Amino acid sequence: MKSRIQKSLAVMLTILGPALTSQASGFAEDFESGLSQWTGKSGGSHNGLIIADPLSSGRGNVLTFDDFGSGGDLFTALKISNTNSITISFDYLGLADHLSVPGDFGGFLGLAKSLNPKTEGQDIFWYAGTIDSYPSLLTTLVDDGQWHSYQFTVDGAVLGAFRLTLEDFAGSGGSRCDVYFDNICVIPTPTQVPEPSTAMLGLMSGLATLVMFRRRR
Repeated sequence: MKSRIQKSLAVMLTILGPALTSQASGFAEDFESGLSQWTGKSGGSHNGLIIADPLSSGRGNVLTFDDFGSGGDLFTALKISNTNSITISFDYLGLADHLSVPGDFGGFLGLAKSLNPKTEGQDIFWYAGTIDSYPSLLTTLVDDGQWHSYQFTVDGAVLGAFRLTLEDFAGSGGSRCDVYFDNICVIPTPTQVPEPSTAMLGLMSGLATLVMFRRRR
């Protein structure tokens, strides 16, 4: 009897297993452990710099840039793979000379399909930035000397595998070390487990019957 129950369980796990374990990779970064999850264009150098929160608001270390970039500056070292929609959230601060002076300081966040984009925008989809007229932007970042939290959702099925990329855009105003990022999170939409079919319900019912019969014996 025990052998028959084990076989039934094995069949159930074989059918349900892929649905239960199928989940796309996510990503999280709070910059408290350096830049080990990041790299530069073509896998080389970059202008990313870890410093303490300039507003001393208790968030610890944050990311800034000690020089300007274009076409992507800092990239995630590993690709993020997903076939569903993904939600990206992060904190951003635009601060001019440590004063609350509004402006366009050039903080940008996008998704790159490679570490070596050929031209600006060709292999990078810029979804958040300080220039509200920039093509493809979903979120305009505000430079007003305060931390702001942002979130947007994109269709991962269109992108396929990608790398998150950040920069202090050379085409904007401001100066070095005046844009800051923190608490970046990429959350994939969970794969929905399909409802059990009639056959599956029958299998589960049969297994329950076997267990009850064994207990009675």
